[in-house]
Parts: sequence; structure tokens; C-alpha cells
Amino acid sequence: MIFRAVPEGAGRLIEAHRHVLDAIGRRDAEGAALWMRRHAEDFRKGFVRTGKDFDRPVERLYLDHLVEAGDGASEDGEG
Repeated sequence: MIFRAVPEGAGRLIEAHRHVLDAIGRRDAEGAALWMRRHAEDFRKGFVRTGKDFDRPVERLYLDHLVEAGDGASEDGEG
């Protein structure tokens, strides 16, 4: 969902994960925490760019996504 609305999202996600893992590998708790905060904020911004409600329950967002994608799922979650 986010990657469709934010083409640069995948690269940014990979970069953030790399920085977090590198910091953990160096036992740099402050650096890992910094990159996790950046990553979480970046995710929030990307999510907002999708036009979805950030406060909506995840299961509802996912079901809406499936319905929009036309995979045959119904609103009640039944095939």
C-alpha cells in the first residue's frame, strides 16, 4: 500500500533497516534508537501520503486494501 503511493519508500525502508542493524552490530543503542525513531516517523509520513486514516485499525485497513485490489475478498472478510 505505501510502496504504491510512495515509490521511494522501499529504498528508504531498506536504508533505515540497514542503519538500525549496523548500529545494533556496533552495540550503539543511541544510534539504533535514533534510526528507529527516524524509521517510525518516515513510515508515518509515507502512510499519510497514501490518504489512509493512520488511526484506523490495521485489520480494517488491510481488508480495505484487499477489496480495493480486487482480490475477491468481501467487506466481511469472507472469500
